[in-house]
Amino acid sequence: MEQYELIKINKEDLVNNPAPRIPVCLCLDTSGSMNTIDGGDGVVNGQIVEIDGKKYRASTTGVSRIDRLNEGIKHLFETIRNDDSARFSVEICMVKFDSKAECILPFANIERQVEIPELVASNDAQGNSFMGEGVNLALDLLEARKQEYKDSGVDYMQPWLILMTDGEANGSQIVQQQAIERIERMVGNKKIVVFPIAIGSDAGIDTLKQFSPERQPLKLQDMKYNEFFQFISNMMIAKSNSGDGEKVRILLSDIKGWAEI
Repeated sequence: MEQYELIKINKEDLVNNPAPRIPVCLCLDTSGSMNTIDGGDGVVNGQIVEIDGKKYRASTTGVSRIDRLNEGIKHLFETIRNDDSARFSVEICMVKFDSKAECILPFANIERQVEIPELVASNDAQGNSFMGEGVNLALDLLEARKQEYKDSGVDYMQPWLILMTDGEANGSQIVQQQAIERIERMVGNKKIVVFPIAIGSDAGIDTLKQFSPERQPLKLQDMKYNEFFQFISNMMIAKSNSGDGEKVRILLSDIKGWAEI
Protein backbone atom coordinates (compact mmCIF):
# COMPACT_ATOMS: atom_id res chain seq x y z
CA MET A 1 0.00 0.00 0.00
CA GLU A 2 1.38 3.42 -0.95
CA GLN A 3 2.15 6.05 1.69
CA TYR A 4 -0.61 8.34 0.40
CA GLU A 5 -3.22 5.60 0.86
CA LEU A 6 -2.01 4.92 4.43
CA ILE A 7 -2.30 8.62 5.31
CA LYS A 8 -5.80 8.76 3.79
CA ILE A 9 -6.98 5.67 5.72
CA ASN A 10 -5.49 7.00 8.97
CA LYS A 11 -7.39 10.28 8.57
CA GLU A 12 -10.62 8.40 7.82
CA ASP A 13 -10.12 6.32 10.99
CA LEU A 14 -9.80 9.47 13.08
CA VAL A 15 -12.98 10.95 11.58
CA ASN A 16 -15.07 7.78 11.73
CA ASN A 17 -14.03 6.72 15.23
CA PRO A 18 -14.67 9.53 17.77
CA ALA A 19 -13.47 7.55 20.83
CA PRO A 20 -10.77 9.30 22.92
CA ARG A 21 -7.41 7.77 22.08
CA ILE A 22 -4.56 6.42 24.20
CA PRO A 23 -1.39 6.53 22.07
CA VAL A 24 1.18 3.97 23.25
CA CYS A 25 4.72 3.55 21.96
CA LEU A 26 6.64 0.36 22.72
CA CYS A 27 10.34 1.32 22.69
CA LEU A 28 12.20 -1.99 22.68
CA ASP A 29 15.83 -3.07 22.98
CA THR A 30 16.86 -5.45 20.18
CA SER A 31 20.62 -5.46 20.88
CA GLY A 32 22.54 -8.74 20.73
CA SER A 33 22.10 -9.53 24.43
CA MET A 34 18.37 -10.02 23.81
CA ASN A 35 19.36 -13.39 22.30
CA THR A 36 20.22 -14.51 25.85
CA ILE A 37 18.42 -17.61 27.16
CA ASP A 38 16.90 -16.95 30.59
CA GLY A 39 15.38 -19.28 33.12
CA GLY A 40 17.55 -22.37 32.64
CA ASP A 41 15.59 -23.77 29.68
CA GLY A 42 18.61 -23.82 27.34
CA VAL A 43 21.43 -26.31 26.84
CA VAL A 44 24.85 -24.70 27.24
CA ASN A 45 27.30 -25.64 24.47
CA GLY A 46 30.45 -24.50 26.27
CA GLN A 47 31.20 -21.48 24.10
CA ILE A 48 31.70 -18.05 25.62
CA VAL A 49 30.46 -15.04 23.66
CA GLU A 50 30.92 -11.36 24.43
CA ILE A 51 27.96 -9.01 23.89
CA ASP A 52 27.48 -5.46 25.19
CA GLY A 53 30.91 -5.73 26.82
CA LYS A 54 29.80 -8.72 28.95
CA LYS A 55 30.51 -12.44 28.61
CA TYR A 56 27.77 -15.07 28.25
CA ARG A 57 27.71 -18.84 27.93
CA ALA A 58 26.29 -19.72 24.52
CA SER A 59 23.21 -21.94 24.37
CA THR A 60 22.11 -24.29 21.61
CA THR A 61 18.45 -24.61 22.56
CA GLY A 62 15.84 -22.77 24.57
CA VAL A 63 13.71 -19.67 24.28
CA SER A 64 15.49 -16.33 24.19
CA ARG A 65 14.50 -12.99 25.68
CA ILE A 66 13.59 -11.68 22.23
CA ASP A 67 11.36 -14.71 21.58
CA ARG A 68 9.49 -14.22 24.84
CA LEU A 69 9.19 -10.50 24.14
CA ASN A 70 7.58 -11.31 20.79
CA GLU A 71 5.12 -13.66 22.54
CA GLY A 72 4.24 -10.97 25.08
CA ILE A 73 3.61 -8.34 22.41
CA LYS A 74 1.28 -10.68 20.51
CA HIS A 75 -0.58 -11.33 23.77
CA LEU A 76 -0.95 -7.56 24.29
CA PHE A 77 -2.46 -6.99 20.83
CA GLU A 78 -4.84 -9.94 21.17
CA THR A 79 -6.09 -8.73 24.56
CA ILE A 80 -6.69 -5.17 23.32
CA ARG A 81 -8.50 -6.38 20.20
CA ASN A 82 -10.83 -8.52 22.32
CA ASP A 83 -12.03 -5.61 24.44
CA ASP A 84 -14.91 -3.65 22.91
CA SER A 85 -13.74 -0.32 24.30
CA ALA A 86 -9.95 -0.65 24.15
CA ARG A 87 -9.85 -1.68 20.49
CA PHE A 88 -11.38 1.67 19.54
CA SER A 89 -9.25 3.74 21.94
CA VAL A 90 -5.79 2.20 22.23
CA GLU A 91 -3.34 2.90 19.41
CA ILE A 92 0.10 1.27 19.46
CA CYS A 93 3.31 1.91 17.58
CA MET A 94 6.62 0.09 17.96
CA VAL A 95 10.20 1.37 17.92
CA LYS A 96 13.22 -0.91 18.15
CA PHE A 97 16.76 0.15 18.95
CA ASP A 98 20.15 -1.56 18.64
CA SER A 99 22.88 0.08 16.52
CA LYS A 100 20.14 2.41 15.24
CA ALA A 101 16.56 3.34 16.07
CA GLU A 102 13.72 2.40 13.75
CA CYS A 103 9.93 2.56 13.75
CA ILE A 104 8.70 -0.89 12.76
CA LEU A 105 4.98 -0.35 13.35
CA PRO A 106 3.41 3.11 12.87
CA PHE A 107 0.28 4.27 14.67
CA ALA A 108 -2.98 3.03 13.19
CA ASN A 109 -6.33 1.58 14.16
CA ILE A 110 -5.38 -1.63 16.00
CA GLU A 111 -7.81 -3.69 13.91
CA ARG A 112 -5.70 -2.87 10.84
CA GLN A 113 -2.49 -3.95 12.54
CA VAL A 114 -3.08 -7.59 11.71
CA GLU A 115 0.56 -8.51 11.13
CA ILE A 116 2.68 -7.60 14.14
CA PRO A 117 6.39 -7.25 13.26
CA GLU A 118 8.62 -10.02 14.58
CA LEU A 119 11.49 -8.57 16.60
CA VAL A 120 14.94 -9.95 15.79
CA ALA A 121 17.90 -9.29 18.06
CA SER A 122 20.97 -7.81 16.39
CA ASN A 123 23.95 -9.99 15.45
CA ASP A 124 26.26 -7.01 15.91
CA ALA A 125 29.18 -8.21 18.03
CA GLN A 126 29.47 -4.75 19.58
CA GLY A 127 26.00 -5.17 21.12
CA ASN A 128 25.05 -1.55 20.51
CA SER A 129 22.00 -0.27 22.37
CA PHE A 130 21.13 3.21 21.12
CA MET A 131 18.50 3.93 23.76
CA GLY A 132 18.61 7.72 23.49
CA GLU A 133 18.00 7.49 19.76
CA GLY A 134 15.12 5.07 20.35
CA VAL A 135 13.46 7.28 22.96
CA ASN A 136 13.82 10.39 20.81
CA LEU A 137 12.18 8.62 17.87
CA ALA A 138 9.38 7.33 20.13
CA LEU A 139 8.71 10.86 21.42
CA ASP A 140 8.68 12.22 17.86
CA LEU A 141 6.08 9.63 16.85
CA LEU A 142 3.91 10.33 19.90
CA GLU A 143 4.03 14.09 19.27
CA ALA A 144 3.15 13.61 15.60
CA ARG A 145 0.19 11.38 16.50
CA LYS A 146 -1.07 13.92 19.05
CA GLN A 147 -0.99 16.59 16.34
CA GLU A 148 -3.05 14.34 14.05
CA TYR A 149 -5.62 13.97 16.83
CA LYS A 150 -5.76 17.75 17.26
CA ASP A 151 -6.09 18.35 13.53
CA SER A 152 -9.00 15.88 13.38
CA GLY A 153 -10.72 17.10 16.56
CA VAL A 154 -10.17 13.78 18.36
CA ASP A 155 -9.73 13.77 22.14
CA TYR A 156 -6.78 11.85 23.60
CA MET A 157 -5.36 10.86 26.98
CA GLN A 158 -1.76 11.11 28.18
CA PRO A 159 0.54 9.22 25.78
CA TRP A 160 2.36 6.17 27.15
CA LEU A 161 5.99 5.25 26.57
CA ILE A 162 6.93 1.67 27.46
CA LEU A 163 10.74 1.42 27.51
CA MET A 164 12.23 -2.08 27.82
CA THR A 165 15.96 -2.89 27.86
CA ASP A 166 18.35 -5.56 29.12
CA GLY A 167 21.55 -3.50 28.93
CA GLU A 168 23.18 -0.10 29.12
CA ALA A 169 22.67 2.73 26.66
CA ASN A 170 25.76 3.26 24.50
CA GLY A 171 24.68 5.54 21.68
CA SER A 172 25.43 9.26 21.36
CA GLN A 173 25.67 10.94 24.77
CA ILE A 174 24.35 14.16 23.24
CA VAL A 175 21.28 12.42 21.80
CA GLN A 176 20.72 10.54 25.06
CA GLN A 177 20.80 13.78 27.07
CA GLN A 178 18.34 15.37 24.62
CA ALA A 179 15.96 12.45 25.15
CA ILE A 180 16.30 12.62 28.94
CA GLU A 181 15.59 16.36 28.96
CA ARG A 182 12.55 15.92 26.70
CA ILE A 183 11.20 13.24 29.04
CA GLU A 184 11.78 15.46 32.08
CA ARG A 185 9.83 18.33 30.51
CA MET A 186 6.97 16.12 29.33
CA VAL A 187 6.63 14.27 32.64
CA GLY A 188 6.80 17.57 34.54
CA ASN A 189 4.01 18.97 32.36
CA LYS A 190 1.96 15.74 32.60
CA LYS A 191 2.35 15.16 28.87
CA ILE A 192 3.49 11.53 29.05
CA VAL A 193 3.39 8.38 31.20
CA VAL A 194 6.62 6.34 31.22
CA PHE A 195 6.90 2.66 32.11
CA PRO A 196 10.64 1.77 32.43
CA ILE A 197 11.21 -2.00 32.47
CA ALA A 198 14.56 -3.71 33.07
CA ILE A 199 15.14 -7.19 31.62
CA GLY A 200 17.80 -9.40 33.24
CA SER A 201 20.44 -8.65 35.86
CA ASP A 202 22.61 -6.50 33.57
CA ALA A 203 19.98 -3.92 32.66
CA GLY A 204 21.04 -0.34 33.35
CA ILE A 205 18.70 0.64 36.18
CA ASP A 206 20.44 3.98 36.73
CA THR A 207 20.05 4.86 33.05
CA LEU A 208 16.39 3.87 33.08
CA LYS A 209 15.86 6.14 36.09
CA GLN A 210 17.03 9.10 34.02
CA PHE A 211 14.33 8.35 31.44
CA SER A 212 11.68 8.12 34.15
CA PRO A 213 11.90 11.01 36.65
CA GLU A 214 8.56 10.13 38.25
CA ARG A 215 8.27 6.32 38.21
CA GLN A 216 10.84 3.85 39.61
CA PRO A 217 12.10 1.33 37.01
CA LEU A 218 10.83 -2.18 37.57
CA LYS A 219 12.81 -5.34 36.93
CA LEU A 220 11.03 -8.08 35.02
CA GLN A 221 11.05 -11.41 36.81
CA ASP A 222 12.47 -14.30 34.77
CA MET A 223 10.32 -15.05 31.73
CA LYS A 224 7.30 -13.05 33.02
CA TYR A 225 6.80 -11.22 29.71
CA ASN A 226 3.20 -12.35 29.20
CA GLU A 227 2.34 -11.39 32.77
CA PHE A 228 3.81 -7.92 32.24
CA PHE A 229 1.91 -7.36 29.00
CA GLN A 230 -1.28 -8.65 30.62
CA PHE A 231 -0.78 -6.02 33.33
CA ILE A 232 -0.24 -3.32 30.68
CA SER A 233 -3.30 -4.40 28.68
CA ASN A 234 -5.41 -4.40 31.86
CA MET A 235 -4.27 -0.82 32.52
CA MET A 236 -5.12 0.20 28.95
CA ILE A 237 -8.54 -1.42 29.13
CA ALA A 238 -9.30 0.26 32.46
CA LYS A 239 -8.29 3.66 31.05
CA SER A 240 -10.25 3.25 27.81
CA ASN A 241 -13.38 2.22 29.73
CA SER A 242 -13.14 5.01 32.31
CA GLY A 243 -12.13 7.82 29.96
CA ASP A 244 -9.94 9.07 32.81
CA GLY A 245 -6.89 10.81 31.38
CA GLU A 246 -5.35 11.62 34.74
CA LYS A 247 -2.26 10.10 36.34
CA VAL A 248 -1.77 6.34 36.01
CA ARG A 249 -1.62 4.81 39.48
CA ILE A 250 0.10 1.49 40.13
CA LEU A 251 -0.32 -0.48 43.34
CA LEU A 252 2.21 -2.98 44.68
CA SER A 253 -0.44 -5.68 44.36
CA ASP A 254 -0.68 -4.90 40.62
CA ILE A 255 2.94 -5.79 39.90
CA LYS A 256 3.87 -8.54 42.36
CA GLY A 257 3.16 -11.27 39.80
CA TRP A 258 5.80 -10.13 37.32
CA ALA A 259 8.10 -7.44 38.74
CA GLU A 260 10.92 -6.98 41.22
CA ILE A 261 11.38 -3.56 42.80
